[in-house]
Amino acid sequence: MKEYKITLKHAHDLPVVDIGSVKKPNYLPAELCEIEEGTPYGGKLNEKETANMIQYACNPPKVNAVAIVNQGLPRLGLTSQPPTTPLSGFGITIDADMIDIPARELPPPSLTYKVGKPNVKDGSWNILDVKFQKGAIVNSWWVVVVKDGNFTLKFKGPEDPDLMAIVTGFKEKCKRSGMIIPDGNPPIILVGLPDSRADPSREKALQEIRKQLRINITNRKGKPTFALVLLSGRDNFIYPGMKRIGDVELGVHTVHMLIDKVLKDSRKMDQYFSNVALKVNTKLGGINHTLDEGSMKWLKKKRTMIVGMDVTHPSPHSIAGTPSIAAVVASVEDSFYQYPCSLRVQEGRKEVGFSLNVPPGDVLNSTSR
Repeated sequence: MKEYKITLKHAHDLPVVDIGSVKKPNYLPAELCEIEEGTPYGGKLNEKETANMIQYACNPPKVNAVAIVNQGLPRLGLTSQPPTTPLSGFGITIDADMIDIPARELPPPSLTYKVGKPNVKDGSWNILDVKFQKGAIVNSWWVVVVKDGNFTLKFKGPEDPDLMAIVTGFKEKCKRSGMIIPDGNPPIILVGLPDSRADPSREKALQEIRKQLRINITNRKGKPTFALVLLSGRDNFIYPGMKRIGDVELGVHTVHMLIDKVLKDSRKMDQYFSNVALKVNTKLGGINHTLDEGSMKWLKKKRTMIVGMDVTHPSPHSIAGTPSIAAVVASVEDSFYQYPCSLRVQEGRKEVGFSLNVPPGDVLNSTSR
């Protein structure tokens, strides 16, 4: 009021909005802020917003071109309507016609399986009736059912028909795909989690999961080859926490299924199992498919290693001191299917190179991306 002669109507019931940066915040009353339609948002999106963004990002090129010409240029004031644009004073005009660039469509490579052929259509393929090139061997596996939230509406117990349909259906899919997996049903481990309202960070929930897995490893005298984890809902803490407990702490491969998704449409259940079986087979050292010989010829002329590397930097909204994470992967066999990873945490927003040592006398034809 003293500075701007404005009397706030919601001084006590609306929060302030930070329009500054992490290092230099600038707070304004919410009632004085107006967000223009189409303003870019730099914060973290929720699950629904992310799905909408991905769908929008997958528009065909023609749709994007029409949006740029018919919406983008007018919104930026770069068209001839109105007659005077911000650039007209400088004698600059923007042509509404987009540049034509000659291009050609490359023929796609063929994927080969041990048995059967994929049904390829519109950039995707269906693998319901194929066998993997190399099926992984499963010595034992567990099913971990995470009982969270309104789980009682999902399954009535370990013998529930819907639960057993998932277990037996996935096991049979793995067998039909060429994996070697034991007969009979695996142990089913039910893990009940405390209410999220009393455990918002889910620390207690993850501790319970950790405890139950360790108890079963002790009682069953060993770890399973992998654990199939059934989740009753999406959670920003349980899924990454489970991955850390399995991969880092206990050394147990985990794959996850959303119960609602797998039971949503029984007609698509087999396709869902196929997608998960792809992950399991790869995790356990199998080979799902390979490229045809013609497409692989140029890679096999010499001893070749395919290397991929990248670094992830902190986002603009990360807390001070957040590190960058650098990683490199490289193929280790002539099918170019298994890629062990080396990862390290380094000072934020700094790039540190990786070095690759090749034994004397070896010829390395490296293809990096």
